[in-house]
Amino acid sequence: ACNHNCVWCRYEHAPLSLSREQLFNLFVKYPRVRGVRITGGGEPFLNENLLDFIKECFHRGIQTGVETNGSLLDDEAIDAIGRFCRYCRVSLDAATPETHERLHRADDFDKIIGNIKKLRTAKVRELGVSYLVTPANVEEIPLLERLDLPVDYFHFKPLIQGIDGRTRERAVEIIASSPYLTALK
Repeated sequence: ACNHNCVWCRYEHAPLSLSREQLFNLFVKYPRVRGVRITGGGEPFLNENLLDFIKECFHRGIQTGVETNGSLLDDEAIDAIGRFCRYCRVSLDAATPETHERLHRADDFDKIIGNIKKLRTAKVRELGVSYLVTPANVEEIPLLERLDLPVDYFHFKPLIQGIDGRTRERAVEIIASSPYLTALK
């Protein structure tokens, strides 16, 4: 399930989520797990049981990270991420509302930017932004500095299908020449 409809998405959108029973049975099935990465194939915060699962992971000593598009985070989710997760990475993929809307087919860029800032205020231990590089957004990479995001890192990755060599080379050139991006630790 996802509330965005990204132009590159290969998943079928369906209102499917793991039930509370399915989530909590994972603790029984994998009793020695020490780390959980919640991500992929949709938006995790559409699952109404996610916050309870994150809290239970924490109470069991399981390091937890979550990757989200950031649009559905409310104060309760932001607080839980800050208290119970080791990291949070937000998929932004743009530096302007127009490009974000064109790529994610969702009009929530400003809300996501606000939620990233709230996550930092909630003292998330490791906060990052994911940026899927495509021909449509590569030239926006320098504009990320203007957003003044309080993140620990940017995770740049190429679109597996649809990125050409020139776009990849341009992204590397832009990132390498940016004092802002290279100064992040």
